[in-house]
Amino acid sequence: RPLRPGDVSASFLASAEAGAQVSRSRYYRGAAAMRAAVAPILDWWRDFDLLVTPTLRQPAWPLGLPDDGSHQGFFTFAASFTGQPAVSLPLAWSPEGLPVGVQIVAALGHDDALLDVAAELERLLPWSDRWPEIALEG
Repeated sequence: RPLRPGDVSASFLASAEAGAQVSRSRYYRGAAAMRAAVAPILDWWRDFDLLVTPTLRQPAWPLGLPDDGSHQGFFTFAASFTGQPAVSLPLAWSPEGLPVGVQIVAALGHDDALLDVAAELERLLPWSDRWPEIALEG
């Protein structure tokens, strides 16, 4: 069935409606521009196996605080843009007991290396028994 208001956020619905108005030729030109923009980023990976970054640029913000755009995870953008495999792992904890994510990104097609490293980190620094206090309430 078609999406309706209430199924998803209003901004997502507006984006879907705008995308439906894009012509095939405009879509192909945009896809070509994206590939050209991504090429230099992917070239960097010839010399590296993994990239480790924070997941977010700051600790988690208080629950219920509206997202005004200043809380967005800048470090996750590049992997989303390029389509590279990436994982965020809760490898650290804030003084308030909230998980702090570490993102690991691999080169295109190297999901296996990423998953191997993530599994080893989970074995060495297990987190399945760690829950922020907010998750245990109510």
